[in-house]
Amino acid sequence: MFMGLEGSRILLSLLCFCIIHCHGIHHQPLSEEEEQELDKRLRILNKLPVKTVEISGDVIDCIDVYKQPAFDHPLLKDHKIQLNHHGPSSPRFNNRKLKNHTEGAGLFAFEGCPNGTIPIRRTTKHDLMREKSLWNLDLAKQSSGRSSHAGIDVEDTADVYWEGKATLNIWDPRCNVTQLSASIIRLASGKDNLPDENGVYAGWAVYPALYGDDRPHMFTYWKAKGSPGCYNLRCPGFVQTDSRYVLGAPFTKISEYGGVQQVVPVHIAQDQETKHWWLIWANDVRLGYWPKELFPSMANGANRLFFGGLVIGESTGPSPPMGSSYFPDNVDVKHSALMHGIEFSGLYRPIGQPMYDEPSKVLDSPGCYDVKDLGHVDNYGYFILFGGPGGPVC
Repeated sequence: MFMGLEGSRILLSLLCFCIIHCHGIHHQPLSEEEEQELDKRLRILNKLPVKTVEISGDVIDCIDVYKQPAFDHPLLKDHKIQLNHHGPSSPRFNNRKLKNHTEGAGLFAFEGCPNGTIPIRRTTKHDLMREKSLWNLDLAKQSSGRSSHAGIDVEDTADVYWEGKATLNIWDPRCNVTQLSASIIRLASGKDNLPDENGVYAGWAVYPALYGDDRPHMFTYWKAKGSPGCYNLRCPGFVQTDSRYVLGAPFTKISEYGGVQQVVPVHIAQDQETKHWWLIWANDVRLGYWPKELFPSMANGANRLFFGGLVIGESTGPSPPMGSSYFPDNVDVKHSALMHGIEFSGLYRPIGQPMYDEPSKVLDSPGCYDVKDLGHVDNYGYFILFGGPGGPVC
């Protein structure tokens, strides 16, 4: 008897779980020295909690906001926490909702931490063992890996941009343990055709090597000149200020092909007083910020912006699916990954000004992915569709 679609999905999830947890990404046993090094890192990363709870197998620690991992960074020893974003603009998204469109996407909000603390998922030894398989997003096109983008970008070395935002729909592309599939907003700085010197990323991602499962999760990443890059709170850098949301938490609801779209607004904005880079989630959740001290060349803004999909896979294997795993089409915008209400502001552009021809289409692997730039759509703002099935020829 043939199992239904849901049964197949459960079987695939169990298979992925077994690949990750039963076999593991690293097959070589750890030496005593490696074990000691992992234990040392765990003691540094996992701060003494004020309160601890267990939810769906994850241990969530409530950590004093002034003792969070960010302050282990040598540049942040004397950093004073900014508790609220204040800038030229942090308005609510005013775009009309799509039909069958639900905001929030079931992102887990944790209400159990006392005031003055933040919730952090406790890092495990298995997390650190998988860490060796994590991609440096800025160097993903090296010989060991292959990356593809599908979206739009804005780059002007003569201009600076202070914020970018969009509403993203959440999907569940299936990835193996060494693959990454994400929908992101990226603000960065760089010169000519060289890699980004500094950058901040936010959105959602399916990334088993990072999260230990194949579900879509809240996703952040940052890199600074001379650094290897960092995900979520895995290393010192990001300063979290919100006590309700666990950075890197999974989404419990995903979009349906042609049906209900689970979406979340994502907003990255530089505070014009402190110059810190704030992450504003779901319109008004000021989750925290990347301090200005991390990004010397982004003190006065970014000169590169990207909105769309990013995937990475092994150079010798198939590239992962992007978005819904389907190409965008002209039949229904609810068939693929989308971003609408795309806006950015900067030195010469106020937030909310409509965009028309400024962005450039980005498509690295047209045989495996596609992007449709719909331009400015009445009531929905600037609108793009992207995604595709991936495969061996990307």
